[in-house]
Amino acid sequence: MLKRLFCLFLLCTALPAAAWDNRGHRLTGELAYDRLQARDPAAVQAIVAIMARHPDRARFDRNLAGMSGEARTRRMFGLMARWPDDVRDTRWDRPDWHYALKVMHGWTWLDWYTAGKAEAQWAANLASARSAAAPPEQRAVALCWLLHIGGDMHQPLHRGHRLDGTWLKSDRAGTIAYVRRGPGLPPMALHQLWDKAFDPTGVDGGDENGDVARLHAAFAPREVAMAPDGNFANWLDESEALARARGYTGPALRATRAEAAAPPMTPAYMTMLRAIAERRVIAAGVRMGAALQGLR
Repeated sequence: MLKRLFCLFLLCTALPAAAWDNRGHRLTGELAYDRLQARDPAAVQAIVAIMARHPDRARFDRNLAGMSGEARTRRMFGLMARWPDDVRDTRWDRPDWHYALKVMHGWTWLDWYTAGKAEAQWAANLASARSAAAPPEQRAVALCWLLHIGGDMHQPLHRGHRLDGTWLKSDRAGTIAYVRRGPGLPPMALHQLWDKAFDPTGVDGGDENGDVARLHAAFAPREVAMAPDGNFANWLDESEALARARGYTGPALRATRAEAAAPPMTPAYMTMLRAIAERRVIAAGVRMGAALQGLR
């Protein structure tokens, strides 16, 4: 009975926001395209044909207006990866598909319980995307969720949250725990800090196209080291280890509900965060591309 009560308690309170910002998800999708185009261009063409039947196709058409050829297809993959965030509060929204949370700090004896359906929905959407017998509309939506969940679950704070005497209702994966990027800067949620790891300003600024170009350049030499692993459980284990040892450590443990009292992060933490984010997004792109190989 006690375990059931805790399960209900966690389920009702652990509701993180999106993982990575639009820039991070776009990078995952575009890197997935690069890998797939290099390894299985027929799968890319199959996906283009399937996406022509997407039930929210008008949204893609607006964002791809004026583009053609390879640039359009690459951008389409980036938009696919962010689509589940773009359609929040619509009929396609599935809030609990974005995370699979365990207690990473505090009462870790509760880490046997997972809040969120990301793991089950990764498998379900992968099956739908690969099924040639499924309606194209269904496959198109599944492809978007596949790319998005893969990106989400490479963000450590979509695998872990904090629950202890200070955070009795959890910190909701850092979405209500406030910090500052540095001294004198505005407060922001710890989760948002990780989401915006690629944005040096924290307010949707900086050189987005430069980030995309830089990670494209880093993609090839790092792909070998990423060892494209198709086991989703292993990806979760990696994020879990990072949340425990890196996400919830140092200045992050001083995060507070009071925005005015939000502590500044150290330069070392910010450097670490950015390095982890880059590795995780590249790994997600490699793995999403591998997952889509053979699709027809």
